[in-house]
Amino acid sequence: MKKLIISLLAALGMISATFASTDHKPALVGVVFYADWCGSCKTLDPNVEAAQAELGDAPVWFTRFDLTDDSTRQQSEYMAALTGLNAIYEQHASKTGFMLLIDPSTGSVVERFTKNDSSAEIARSIGAALRG
Repeated sequence: MKKLIISLLAALGMISATFASTDHKPALVGVVFYADWCGSCKTLDPNVEAAQAELGDAPVWFTRFDLTDDSTRQQSEYMAALTGLNAIYEQHASKTGFMLLIDPSTGSVVERFTKNDSSAEIARSIGAALRG
């Protein structure tokens, strides 16, 4: 448990430092609302990973809010608060199996992806959102 807490704090420190630095601030944030028991999540995950690889070093930060159990929910809630995504978390944390593309400067949802979206569609939509 102690190692988990230390690892979580280290990761959150890196995230906070990344968001604080204007050089590394993401233009978009992709948040997957995930749970181990979610069949849609298992279909969506490979598509998100492939889209992420296709986008390369685009200024997009991908993360997930794990809603599998009380412990992972607490960690995700804490991560959301630290990254300024708490309103998004509170609004959407009752469901799983989708990814929201968020504009971190406004906190608004740009796009929603589900298991029905291919990796090419996800990458294309993210690329279009980056171009404005």
